[in-house]
Amino acid sequence: MMRHLEKSGLRVHFDYSVWLPQVAERDLSGEFDVIYGHFPITRYVGPNYRYIALVRDPMERCLSSYKFHRKFGVENPHQTDFYSRVGRWIDRGELSVREYVRICPDMRSTYQYFLGHWPRERFDLVGTTERYGDFLAMLSALLGVTFTNNIRERQSEEKVDIPPEDVAPIKSLLAAEYAWVRSVTTAYQTQAA
Repeated sequence: MMRHLEKSGLRVHFDYSVWLPQVAERDLSGEFDVIYGHFPITRYVGPNYRYIALVRDPMERCLSSYKFHRKFGVENPHQTDFYSRVGRWIDRGELSVREYVRICPDMRSTYQYFLGHWPRERFDLVGTTERYGDFLAMLSALLGVTFTNNIRERQSEEKVDIPPEDVAPIKSLLAAEYAWVRSVTTAYQTQAA
């Protein structure tokens, strides 16, 4: 998505101040056409903002975070924060995906934190990574810019196998996230069909 926006000709502000909960100091809607990134949606609340979200299956999101934290922990061997230690546990084979989701509360509340579990009505568009082409077509129409799905998604070479007996317990731990994703993507799936 970032590459699409960079090539779009739109004025884009990229915000990757991920875990900082502060509210934007000023209304940026007049300065930029799009504010994009990984940040709590409540950072930009106001009458001049319209909201768009691209979500993925909560288990896929957790697997991505699991791999990220493993790599981060290995690359930062002297960091002592929680996720650096978690990453090293993962790397040593001491932490399964199931245990990772169980002990890392952020994994069970990512969409709650970033998107406030807002109702579908607060968004102009909600898409899923599984139907990225449909999302891109609707985003093109919404923003009046032609996006073509010609950018390859980066793929992690690392494969994480989840034992079949762990799938249901992981989904149970992620139940609130799954419920919210279903609630906001149902209308999108109908609209895209």
